[in-house]
Amino acid sequence: MKNLILVLGIGLLIVLGCETGSKVERHLMDSPGEPMLEYSAPVVERRSEDHMEVSGEVTNVSSHELRFVVEITLSGKDQKFLTSETTYPTYQPLAPGRSSSYKTLIRVPKEFEGWRVKFKTREGEQIPAEQWPRPEVKTKEKKPSK
Repeated sequence: MKNLILVLGIGLLIVLGCETGSKVERHLMDSPGEPMLEYSAPVVERRSEDHMEVSGEVTNVSSHELRFVVEITLSGKDQKFLTSETTYPTYQPLAPGRSSSYKTLIRVPKEFEGWRVKFKTREGEQIPAEQWPRPEVKTKEKKPSK
């Protein structure tokens, strides 16, 4: 009896998970290429020689709730992938017209030359977003020692 309940419970979770994923896929297919998110130019600050903080704000400009993650990708020479970091702007679905901020700290390899921000469903599918100019990396100035 316990096994039957366990099997039914797992089956229900799978069905609910598939329904959530299929809704997201339908929304992405309804408006291919149309921005579903708008984001302000991310603020990037070097926190140390090997870490930087990336923060920003994202707004849902679609007509439905979205669940998504923000992915920061660092690249080296010739756009070679170095590392990435993923963060959740909110753990709840973001309602239409609502905004949420995000912030993450990422380790910066010595070969680092560039970076970009992407927005993805939790299943990994990229969400169309309004692109902004790529900001410069700011470094905190050290005060001269006396």
